[in-house]
Amino acid sequence: MNRNEEWLGSAVEALEEGDFEVALSWLDRITPEFDQYRFTQLEKLACLLQLGRYEEVLERFKEVPLDDPEVAEMASVNLLFALSHLKHFERVLEEYKKLGLASGHEIYPTVMSHAWDAAIGLGSDPILEEVGLAIVSSRELLFNQNIPIGQVYEELSGVAGRKNDESLKEKYQVEKASWENLFQGVKALGEGQYEAAVASYGKVSPQSSHYAQSIADAIGALVNLDREAEAIELAKQMPKESDLYPVALANVQAALNNLKRYDEALDAFSKIPESVHFYPIVLENAIISARRGSKYEQMYELAKKSYELTEEDEPLYFMGLATYYMGRYQEVIDLLEEEDEEEEQMGCGLCVDKDRANALYLIGLCYKLLGNLERAEKYFDQV
Repeated sequence: MNRNEEWLGSAVEALEEGDFEVALSWLDRITPEFDQYRFTQLEKLACLLQLGRYEEVLERFKEVPLDDPEVAEMASVNLLFALSHLKHFERVLEEYKKLGLASGHEIYPTVMSHAWDAAIGLGSDPILEEVGLAIVSSRELLFNQNIPIGQVYEELSGVAGRKNDESLKEKYQVEKASWENLFQGVKALGEGQYEAAVASYGKVSPQSSHYAQSIADAIGALVNLDREAEAIELAKQMPKESDLYPVALANVQAALNNLKRYDEALDAFSKIPESVHFYPIVLENAIISARRGSKYEQMYELAKKSYELTEEDEPLYFMGLATYYMGRYQEVIDLLEEEDEEEEQMGCGLCVDKDRANALYLIGLCYKLLGNLERAEKYFDQV
């Protein structure tokens, strides 16, 4: 171990003990040729923030190698913290614009929190409007505890009022009231208070930008309340152009499955794009729809797609089950059977106990239906 590694190790120990002064002294010894040097510079900034030495953060920031984008972004976050504490609001906004981050970036919420504090600190209407609109147009920021969304709408309404734009002022007031109801609905939904969630979502204005989310979430709450017919009816109000439309469709799919309307559930599933992050879940539900609706060819194809996406055992078993339902018993065996010739033991390639047991039984059943009772019994004995 070279000296730089020893010093880094000592710094890590000090950090674990919460001794930032000592950690900083060790980090200051590390030389630029160390392959982790750029990250140690970040740690220095973090230590200085913990110690409340904000002016020094501004100076040390100049020493950070900014050629690595990841390092540059994290260093900028530390810089924003220091600038905010020092109330250098104009500089905060300069850094915010320089970063030019879009919604969805890992540090976006933190950057926008500092940008809003700076906008409030400066009190300039154009800046309040610019930063405020950027915040309320980002769904990921609507429930961020570090950004006071209610205040953002109040300030936007105030700016509109000072422009004598009464229509815009009223719009932001509606947005604020709708956001507050949406917030209460999301909170109730997270606590399993589905009736309260539905009531809060119902107060969101159809003219609000939050309306689509309130509908999508309310459909899910109604399904949890076993009020599927209401959920399906409510889905008709969902704006199809909304990026939350697939969420509403997924909840409708679940409602239709519960009502045993499997063809309609499959139709709802067919409209959900594969790009959504929850696609494996709705695909699994579609397999159930096809199975219960006796659409075994479709069940096989859906299970095959699920297996290709996840490589998990359950969809492979469902491929075998669909093939069994279609009466193609030898194909089931060819799909699921895996024989260990060295151990002279028969089995299947599935690892999960439940799926393996089901597959073993299914293989045995297929052998029985094909008239090979001896081999069938060997499989039944393993279940």
